[in-house]
Amino acid sequence: MFFRSALLPPEPQVIAFLTVKTQVSSAPARKRIVVVDRETQELLWHSFVENNGEITRRLPPAYASTRYLCVKAYDDTMTYNAVVADFVQAELMPE
Repeated sequence: MFFRSALLPPEPQVIAFLTVKTQVSSAPARKRIVVVDRETQELLWHSFVENNGEITRRLPPAYASTRYLCVKAYDDTMTYNAVVADFVQAELMPE
């Protein structure tokens, strides 16, 4: 059996990354972040943003060429309203 792919050098993997930063009154804030695909309403990830107010996650590369992400940030202290960022696009980066 002949496998052509075994003869070719491996191609670099390209992955989409989404970085979410939360801030309240110029200080990083602890928030609950939910990212969904706005077309299918599929939950892509749900996480807490801790001390520095920033979190980065890998997503499928298709999200770097479309604006199908909806990011929601919830304040669990119930001091502030939720914030929604719609039509978000991830960024392509080599792995």
